[in-house]
Amino acid sequence: MPPKKKSSSSPKFKDLIIFPVIIFGIYLLYILYDYYLDQKAELHSFKAFQTWVPKGYEIYGIDVSKYQNHISWKKVSQAVQEGIKIKFVFLKTTEGTYIIDKTYFSSVKKAREAGLRVGSYHFYRPRVSSAVQANHFLRFASIKDSDLPPVVDIELSNGQTSENIKKGLANWLRIVEEECNKKPIIYTNPTFYEKYLKNDFDDYKIWVAHYQNTKKPRLDRDWTFWQFTEEARVSGIGTKVDLNVFNGTEEEFRDL
Repeated sequence: MPPKKKSSSSPKFKDLIIFPVIIFGIYLLYILYDYYLDQKAELHSFKAFQTWVPKGYEIYGIDVSKYQNHISWKKVSQAVQEGIKIKFVFLKTTEGTYIIDKTYFSSVKKAREAGLRVGSYHFYRPRVSSAVQANHFLRFASIKDSDLPPVVDIELSNGQTSENIKKGLANWLRIVEEECNKKPIIYTNPTFYEKYLKNDFDDYKIWVAHYQNTKKPRLDRDWTFWQFTEEARVSGIGTKVDLNVFNGTEEEFRDL
């Protein structure tokens, strides 16, 4: 009986190459699908924002999250609507202690490539640990020196007292500022600010949400950004989107 051939334990060439080919194929499909979504988003074009827009400001921008779906950032940055160009975007990054916005990583890269000034924000939940929330945000936020300061979005009390809210918020702000070397901005609305934050955060810049047709938001203090509508139509975006103004000059915006 002839001796049996010993089976080779070393992998064959086809076994070595098949896995990289599969990975490359998946990556190529992702690139093609992403390109398709970009082209689809390009089709969204509007001559006007289809909402009331306050005049007399130099800098306008938007803020977005997963609810805006896929965005053509090139179209957003190049479009001129009512004589206004979008110059900045705040991107939702995280929420609470474990939620991550699924569109953040793609959007922050493409928005920068399109020439927009980028900022990252965290949706704050007063009922859970402020330190865990701060570290959760820092773990995933992409913040460069040229970016806008990080933002904490605080608009819900979650049944907490004013004292507890202030204490937790101050801790979040401290942790993020120490890590980023940028003083964060507080996003809120006039009612929440008056009830929970007034007189305790005067050294922080405020981004205020106030949806009434006025020359400025109803807030008894200086403000830096004003979110004046959530009903705007912006070229390159298939859904309604929040529209904002910066309270200052081009030079002040660059310095920010």
